[in-house]
Amino acid sequence: MKSVTDRVERLRRAYSRQLPGRIRELESSWRQFVEERETRHLTAMLETTHNLSGSGGIYGYPQVSSICRELHRILLKLLQEERPPDSDERRRIEECIGELLREVTPR
Repeated sequence: MKSVTDRVERLRRAYSRQLPGRIRELESSWRQFVEERETRHLTAMLETTHNLSGSGGIYGYPQVSSICRELHRILLKLLQEERPPDSDERRRIEECIGELLREVTPR
């Protein structure tokens, strides 16, 4: 029978494999929002950042959690206020996405 440690390690490896794809989805949703200005793309980003902010630290990616929490706060504010991002918010969203991509890109 596999130990709990082995199962946790398998889950961590699976999470690590799927994480880059999740970040690319986030980046893609942002690009689509910039092009189309449809809030459904921000809503998709909000859901992804919510999930990653909770799971990142659990699976060994505390920086991913931290960056996603910040991004989530920005996106939530925009959706609640029903407005597009201003230039500072847009810059920070793009910086966060870049930081996330660097966190999950093998060096």
